[in-house]
Amino acid sequence: MTPFFPSFFVFFGSVAYICKGIAGMANGASRAALNYHFSLKENLGDITAKYHVQGVAAYLIGMSLGIGLSAILSTSSLSNWILFLFLAAGHMFFGYRALQSVKFFTLNKQRTAIILDHYFVDGTVLSPSDIHHQQLENIIYPPSYELSPKLVLGDSVKKAFSDQDVLKDCLSLFRNESYIVNMTDNRISIILKENIQPLYILRAFFNGYYVRYLMTKGVTLPPLETRALLKISLEFTNGQFNRFLRLLNEKGWNTKDFVLAPSRNRAIWENT
Repeated sequence: MTPFFPSFFVFFGSVAYICKGIAGMANGASRAALNYHFSLKENLGDITAKYHVQGVAAYLIGMSLGIGLSAILSTSSLSNWILFLFLAAGHMFFGYRALQSVKFFTLNKQRTAIILDHYFVDGTVLSPSDIHHQQLENIIYPPSYELSPKLVLGDSVKKAFSDQDVLKDCLSLFRNESYIVNMTDNRISIILKENIQPLYILRAFFNGYYVRYLMTKGVTLPPLETRALLKISLEFTNGQFNRFLRLLNEKGWNTKDFVLAPSRNRAIWENT
């Protein structure tokens, strides 16, 4: 933009530098997971060092080519813009394709939702290779749990319950659990107990997602019978979760560390 507005050079340069810093932070955060994917036998340090060497080499080569092309096309602003847009689109496309080639073994919300959609239908668990080769993950469309009815993992009690009697009823139903599930017309709330362990967060997501599965498959009940659907989902979780966890292990998923990213809302109650 500076060739068109030379008097705003400092402004555009500052904005560009800020955007570059934000992009660098996002890249560093995601790069750690990618480096971990390629590490074998605790050699994460070697992978990280090689990544930095390759990154510097690619940066120098790209800068050299950019300077050379700029010198050739410096007389035409239109040519510069076309070249910039072409290279930027290519950079984003090949970056996206590179991410698609990485196979992840850690469960985040989207992968867990994909696995559960499949598990609730035929009782089998997709492997990391299945999700990778079928390219079931996407970054363009919102994941299913963000659509109505929305599944909120780590919801607040205030948003989940407007009636004290319903809260007491759910506390009684989930008295042996470290979470509570409640549902409305367009929201499924999962309230997590303080100091809940990661494995039980996965169990809570399993339970809540089964409620969503029943709702989206046309299993509807009158408002006064909402508890019946919650009871069905809890009984299903009690009967199937351990089997589901065993199948995850057999398929090679990491069942020690989860990236389900619940909100920080926690509640305190006494199990009776």
